[in-house]
Amino acid sequence: MGTLGDRLRKLRLEREDKPRQEDVALAIGYSRATYANWEIGRGEPDHDALRALSKYFNCTADYLLGLSDQAKQFPSKDDEEFELDFRIAANNEDGYGKEPSPELKRFIKEIIQEELDKVKKE
Repeated sequence: MGTLGDRLRKLRLEREDKPRQEDVALAIGYSRATYANWEIGRGEPDHDALRALSKYFNCTADYLLGLSDQAKQFPSKDDEEFELDFRIAANNEDGYGKEPSPELKRFIKEIIQEELDKVKKE
């Protein structure tokens, strides 16, 4: 399964922006030394830090703690997925297969984004 430190390091190195330990620490409000110690196994994050790390790395606390082998990434939607959602919603407004109005697209996108933000906060 890997230790918490192993998982933190793996998640950090897998991120597209390739953050340094210092970058992660700054983003979650802790010192570089504190974060570095978590990665090498000299201490563990408290509840608040664990929550911040989970949000930063977009994974569950269960994954960080080694209780699950799946990071269970929070859902994210790319433009194609949003477009599909718009078309599904448009079936009720405009009829099957028709292009939804710009207002409907904007409305749906805002709703979806609000829901995704709620999930990320939890």
